[in-house]
Parts: sequence; structure tokens; C-alpha cells
Amino acid sequence: MIRHLHPTIKYKVLTGTPCADCEKEFDNEHDYKICDSCGSIEHQDNVGWCGDSVYCEACFDEDYFYCEDCGEGEHNEYGTHIDGHGTVCNHCFEECYSSCEQCSSNFHEDFLRHINNTQEYVCENCFGDTAFNCSECSLNFTTDQASSTDDTLCKECNTGSRHGLLHPCMNRRRMKTK
Repeated sequence: MIRHLHPTIKYKVLTGTPCADCEKEFDNEHDYKICDSCGSIEHQDNVGWCGDSVYCEACFDEDYFYCEDCGEGEHNEYGTHIDGHGTVCNHCFEECYSSCEQCSSNFHEDFLRHINNTQEYVCENCFGDTAFNCSECSLNFTTDQASSTDDTLCKECNTGSRHGLLHPCMNRRRMKTK
């Protein structure tokens, strides 16, 4: 799918060149472009841009894409597919996306959850299978870090050690000495 012309490119002059299909001369140099890949002459509405290069629709669709985030044309090797979103360029991927460390699918960072004890990022589907959110400290942990007596608490919150509360008596002593 071709979206737009590149605003800063000086177009190749084709005025007076006969069309290979209808033999009519092109009368407006700005209406037609030469594909930098296959050399075909195409109307400007049927070309795509990648940097300073122009491509016919067939060549562009085979080897290039427009980034779903920034709209820039890029070669296919410099893009990453995001499920449910499309393809984004490497720059946009590095800025806003990451891969789930469990299933390796790509997601926007807003749809990944950080697991505190492993420093991994996982998608919502994998999170439900392998991790939980502690109801006390609101941090995310792998399920092996859940308290054996209350699976909504991490081990540290269950024992009080996350908040410096090794035992209620210890906490009272610390408060008196401050």
C-alpha cells in the first residue's frame, strides 16, 4: 500500500517520454516516477519511498514497509512485526517495544509486566501462568516467590522483612530509638 510522496526529493524528469503501455507522451514531469529497483515508470500515486529512493508498488510491497508508528519507509530487514499492530522500524521498536521473555512475542511496553525478582518482562498471558502481584507491596514476582501460607503475598511481605519488620517487637524498638 503506497501512502505519500517524499516532500524533499527532486523528481526525475520524464516529460516527452512515451508510455510503454499506451505510447502517449507523459505531459507532466511531476506525475510519473522511475522505480529505482526495476526501472518501471509509475504514476506518483503508485510509488513508495524509502529514504531518497522511489519504488513501484510491486517492488515496495515485496521489500519495504511503512513503520506503523513513525510512518517512515524502511527495508523489511529493519523492521519488527508486532502482533495486532503491524510492523515498526528498529528505532521505534527500541523506543517503545520489547519481547516477552517467556514466549518471545513482541509487545508495546505498556503491555508487558516487570517481574521484580528476575528482572524479566513478560506479557499478560505469560504473567498469569508464571507470576503474581503481591497484594501488600504491589511488586510482581514469579510464583515460586509466593508465601506458602498466603499466595497473594510475596515471601518477604509475609514475613515482614520487605518493610524492615522482621518481627513486630523489632519494629517497636526501632521506632523508640529514632
